[in-house]
Amino acid sequence: MKYSIITFFLLFSISLFSQNEENNEDSVAVFYQCPAEFIGGYKAMIEYISSNLDNSIIDYEKLKHDKAYITFYVEKDGSVTDQNIVNKDRESVLLKDEVPFPNMPKWKAACDENGDPLRELVRIPLNVVKK
Repeated sequence: MKYSIITFFLLFSISLFSQNEENNEDSVAVFYQCPAEFIGGYKAMIEYISSNLDNSIIDYEKLKHDKAYITFYVEKDGSVTDQNIVNKDRESVLLKDEVPFPNMPKWKAACDENGDPLRELVRIPLNVVKK
């Protein structure tokens, strides 16, 4: 009995130490020390969005409410990827496969407690006036 208990604990401890920590480069940060930031601040971001958003790419039939969200990822290098405009139900309201802001400047990336850059999902509320 004593040997079976020892054997059980040895096998269990081997399985614990044999697990590898995976470093997934595509993972998105949920907890971060400093959030991603538009160069120039919040006011500059709002000015950029309002002056560069082309309303003709929005499918107003899919918009159930006057509220939509601009979503995108800020990558570790500050570039912006996977841009979309979604409704409250997280369905895309873009016509075809349009990119809302093809020339969006780089952002300051989010960082962890060590100052290392992280990938972050950004979601900006957008009030839409239907035509």
